[in-house]
Amino acid sequence: MASLIEACFFPLEGVVFFPSATLPLNIFEPRYLSMTDHLFQHGMPLVLSDLDPTDPESWSPGKSLIAGMGAVHLFEQRQDGTRVILVRGTSRVRLVSVLEDKPFIRCQVEPLFDEAELHPGNLFFLQRLKQGLNQWAEETLPDAESRQAFQGGLENPQKVVELYSHYRVQDVDIRQQILEVSDINRRIDLLRRVL
Repeated sequence: MASLIEACFFPLEGVVFFPSATLPLNIFEPRYLSMTDHLFQHGMPLVLSDLDPTDPESWSPGKSLIAGMGAVHLFEQRQDGTRVILVRGTSRVRLVSVLEDKPFIRCQVEPLFDEAELHPGNLFFLQRLKQGLNQWAEETLPDAESRQAFQGGLENPQKVVELYSHYRVQDVDIRQQILEVSDINRRIDLLRRVL
């Protein structure tokens, strides 16, 4: 077992957060403003997931306790005290325990490591995923500089699979299944089934 990390936990319905992704969040509720203050003061990471670790159902057998974790950066501090943060994914984690749930959730997580050796037979499909991401960038990112920066980062196969899963797969349950798998080739097999 890897060393445990203390993190804050932000439950967001419909969110499956991948390590290679970046997610902007508009923070306006007092408890989450307090949470982001705590994150910045203590340099802690943030775990994002669709599950609610304070719900006993989340700990039932067969329920996944795997989520994405990232580093938090302040993007905009507004005069009214609200803020926009960017969460840049760093790793997959397994939720181990809830340390506190008021005023916000603090937990212990175990980092999970991926098997990133790509089988040669998956190279063609990986190119298809890159094409899908390039199309997404052309349709979604506002300017050429942003598109070029995004597309320039698509050389790492693990990053391609994670970003495709994060931005292009619509079904939350399928995204969660992909997040739970550590082997890049098994992730590609799951993606192959939905494309």
